[in-house]
Amino acid sequence: MCIFADKRKQINTTNLMKVLILLIQILLYTSFVSAQDIIPFYSYKKASENLYADSIYNNGTFSNDDINTTFSNIEDLSFLQEVVAANKVVLMGETHYATHIYNLRNRILFALNTYDYFPLIILELPYSIVEYYNYYVHLDDDREADLFLANELSKMVYTEEDILFLNHIRRWNKTRKNKPISIGGTDLEFSYQTTIELILIPYLSQLGGANKTEVQSLIVSGKKLDEHFFSQVKLLSEQAGKENLTGKYPFMTVRYINNIVQNLHDTYNALNGDFFDSRQKSIIGKLTNDSYFGSTLKEQKVMLHGGGEHMKNKLTATDNPRFLSEGIYLNHTFPATKGKVYSIMAECLAYSYGEMKNRKLEDCVKQGNQYRDMIGKLEKIYEKQADAETPYFLYEKRNFFLEQIAIHYYLNESVSFTNLQLQEIARKSIFGDTDTQSFLEDRIKEGMWYNNYIFVPASKIVVARLKKQ
Repeated sequence: MCIFADKRKQINTTNLMKVLILLIQILLYTSFVSAQDIIPFYSYKKASENLYADSIYNNGTFSNDDINTTFSNIEDLSFLQEVVAANKVVLMGETHYATHIYNLRNRILFALNTYDYFPLIILELPYSIVEYYNYYVHLDDDREADLFLANELSKMVYTEEDILFLNHIRRWNKTRKNKPISIGGTDLEFSYQTTIELILIPYLSQLGGANKTEVQSLIVSGKKLDEHFFSQVKLLSEQAGKENLTGKYPFMTVRYINNIVQNLHDTYNALNGDFFDSRQKSIIGKLTNDSYFGSTLKEQKVMLHGGGEHMKNKLTATDNPRFLSEGIYLNHTFPATKGKVYSIMAECLAYSYGEMKNRKLEDCVKQGNQYRDMIGKLEKIYEKQADAETPYFLYEKRNFFLEQIAIHYYLNESVSFTNLQLQEIARKSIFGDTDTQSFLEDRIKEGMWYNNYIFVPASKIVVARLKKQ
């Protein structure tokens, strides 16, 4: 490991012993999994010597804890007070499926609403399900909320962390009635058959004189999500409009159903055309159209949370013409928010299997491809090592920068860097390994597109919800 040889004169005897132990651990590890593909997180928590200058490294640290019951553990987020004073929109990008990032998201949301008022958080979720979320978080009666969760909402929640998040918002809404928070979702209906079966069909079956066989046939035509399906739905939704039909719950209005049908049409266009272009146009349409969330965005402050690619606010449309992100559009084009957008990117570096060791993916609510891939990697480690708690770098090659993050922060804190600091680290890096330089160069490039870049050293992967709970 030449990166340690280059610095051996500066490392004390204790650290040298730790390095030797680490090398042995890595050699043992490679006997059951390729080190090129999956790399173990380093087991020691703190080194006695920081190989980066403190002026470079100590930029800012953040707790990995979730929000507490009084919404008060936000002291480390005080920088947001200046952010909310100068901005109308706060974006939080992420690498997906890290519990600690969800925790940070939760604390940021409630910090924003402590320092100011952000009545809407828009998530990277299908539009159709968020009104179910909103109905739940605005219920005062606990028994009614429990029944709704068990009978309706549970079918539409993907992870245990999602339930915690909804319960946090519901608790906030019950105790902060002057600052209620709602949830938005602007993504496509990727699980469109579920949308059709759980939402559209029950609603349309309530039409006066509805032909139940015709309505049920939407399940079959909906599998193709083709023009025949949409012609059927159009006739039925027009009838719902004439009847001004409200469904089982008060949010199930004609407008809500028409919005879902439009989102299903957008999904069809994306799946059968230029996916990224169609998807982003649909997302931005829902974000800015008054029929969805446009009026709130014009009149109120809003937080957005989703994948990092969506939240870049310093790019322009010409920098990436095939992916017009929400951050680009809101910061450079949309009049109500232009120049008033602040972006945070949170990247998790390593993941542990955690509670998923007790669940089989096939018994859980359907998850995205990336989640299934990550679980597959962690599952193989667990089968060989019976280790569900140690995090692993699933996608990164070992490099000295990652090691320093691991040594100094381990599972206790996340750390932020400005782009200038990353550039300074790259310039002062004398370790000579191309993996370190390549990692830093990638993050410097990425960091240019956000106001704040936070590394989450390690986290348990989020826990997929069981289909039957």
